[in-house]
Amino acid sequence: MGIDEQTVQLLDELVSDPLARDETLGLLQRPVDLAGMKRFVALLGFDPRSVDYLTGRPIPEDRRVISTGGPFRSLRAALSEQEREATGLKRLLFRAGWNPQALIGSGAFVLASGLGIHAVLAKSEKFAWLPKPARQLLMFAWYADGAFYLGKGIVDAAKAKRDF
Repeated sequence: MGIDEQTVQLLDELVSDPLARDETLGLLQRPVDLAGMKRFVALLGFDPRSVDYLTGRPIPEDRRVISTGGPFRSLRAALSEQEREATGLKRLLFRAGWNPQALIGSGAFVLASGLGIHAVLAKSEKFAWLPKPARQLLMFAWYADGAFYLGKGIVDAAKAKRDF
């Protein structure tokens, strides 16, 4: 494989040590193997363990994956990471990964508790200071959350039954 002048200039900019630059050029001219790729990445100043990602091995614990592909994919990746790391009460906020029966129970509980909260907000004088549109918006979000997870649980259960 031939190395063009543009590649040599780029390596001159990236690798300042002449011996390391010569080694880098040598690695580019021979067949690619895993050890050579790790050495090449190390000569460029990166962690050679990052090459393991290409082979399907787990990414080192002290590294983070930066998602690209737009804001929605990045946001989804960040939320997925938070969901994986959540423990205790925080885990309750991330119900998308629950099994269908738990989702159905959770959705039904949220809807039932919404009925109770709705009654308290509507009749309690303590909450009279809260404008009616704000109470309605709160309850809409509450019911939408419960209905979404109830529906997701039902759909997931139906899919599981169909696939079984």
